Amino acid sequence: MDHPITVEQVLLAKRTAMERFFFIPAAEDNDNGFDRLMTMRSKDEIDAASKTHGSGWGGIYLEESWQGHELENIQKWVFKDAIRLISVMCRVSPEVALDELRKHRSEGLDCDEEMRAHRDVEGVLYESSRLGVRGEYKH
Repeated sequence: MDHPITVEQVLLAKRTAMERFFFIPAAEDNDNGFDRLMTMRSKDEIDAASKTHGSGWGGIYLEESWQGHELENIQKWVFKDAIRLISVMCRVSPEVALDELRKHRSEGLDCDEEMRAHRDVEGVLYESSRLGVRGEYKH
């Protein structure tokens, strides 16, 4: 890796991945709700957060074409897209992209690291093994 991956590049990947699945007219955080999505445990949380001003989620709505899918699958797909985008944009391996994605958390996110790590290991990083990510992170 010739140049370090910047926070702006990671945020661009997170935002772009979210925009594939969500209509985002007014996000309240700097990554279009990416990190908040990863902490959610049910699709009801998406609906509730979208209707609550000041929730930190903002005006973020799941696109109609994705409505029939399970939250866990949506989380996996968004996460994998962000890893893929960082890998391609920065010319790094998926492992490096994963490390960078985990380093840069949304500003103002008040969920604890333990909950995110559990969601990552149980719901998201497991699926990313198809990209060559080994799942070496232990909870």
